[in-house]
Amino acid sequence: MSVDTAQRDSGGAAIPMLYLFDTADEVDEAEAEQYLSKLTAGEFSPLMYESKATARSEFAQFRQMFLLIGGILCAIIGLVGLLKFFQRHDDRYPFPPP
Repeated sequence: MSVDTAQRDSGGAAIPMLYLFDTADEVDEAEAEQYLSKLTAGEFSPLMYESKATARSEFAQFRQMFLLIGGILCAIIGLVGLLKFFQRHDDRYPFPPP
């Protein structure tokens, strides 16, 4: 359950508790994530769990969005520059010559 949902349902201020921990290696991290996902599973669990993998995935998607938008904008600006170049070239050297 998100904090907004908890605040709306309780009618008061819900203060989320955040707990961060570190693991020695990736194997321990996978075991800890598996344990926490089992612990917080279920619709009526008072706990919520967000893994590092989820945060990494969301950040990668966010980054991809900016790369896509930036690439599209660069392509548009490049196309406008090329069209402007050909327009100026055509103004100086009309075809066919007089």
